[in-house]
Amino acid sequence: YILNFVDSPGLIKEIIIKCLSNSDILLSKKYFFDTENIKYYKNNFNILIGRAFYKNLIRLKRELKEELKQINLDIETVNINDTNDINYITGIINELVFINRNDYKILSLFTDIDSGKYNLYLDWYKMLLTKYIMNIDFIKQYRIYKKNLY
Repeated sequence: YILNFVDSPGLIKEIIIKCLSNSDILLSKKYFFDTENIKYYKNNFNILIGRAFYKNLIRLKRELKEELKQINLDIETVNINDTNDINYITGIINELVFINRNDYKILSLFTDIDSGKYNLYLDWYKMLLTKYIMNIDFIKQYRIYKKNLY
């Protein structure tokens, strides 16, 4: 699932490790190949992918106020356990990874910020989001392309 979601071959191993280190989804007693559990696993995989990004945006929201406004993300109203909200968050992550392909800074999207590296992560988020915003017209076309694939 993560391989289909995050297309960054150079960093995929580190991204998977960071995502799995904060989750117990693989220990679920629900049978993965049961079609009744598809929504459960998809939602929980999205939470697994988006959890650190969501937590980091909560911590950085004051400093990233303008960037979040430009990408139409009001982090105050996002509920990570709501399917629509987590799909939106993971969609933004997917686009951030796509736009910033193979940039080591994208690992910060999957890593919880610790207080010792707060300013470093803030700078990285600003850089990643600035590049995202600069390419917003391309991203809109990319969304249409992806929608037509499925």
